[in-house]
Amino acid sequence: VASDALAHIQDVKGNVNGFLPTLMNYGDLEIQTAAGDASSFFIDRIYMPNEAAKNILHWARQKRENGTIDANAPVVD
Repeated sequence: VASDALAHIQDVKGNVNGFLPTLMNYGDLEIQTAAGDASSFFIDRIYMPNEAAKNILHWARQKRENGTIDANAPVVD
């Protein structure tokens, strides 16, 4: 079920704001989906939010193009 939801992800953004978050590489993640009404949800204070955003977008693209994901494959976007 969770991998089916990947196909609905349209955009993911990592946000790192401030001196300490930049130094420690943590911030917030915003995920926008196309499920029903356009909606967004947020995950606050995660480690490496920009890398997480890149990985999620990569897996969503894999799901749309191949119908499956390989979470063990390296992300090279």
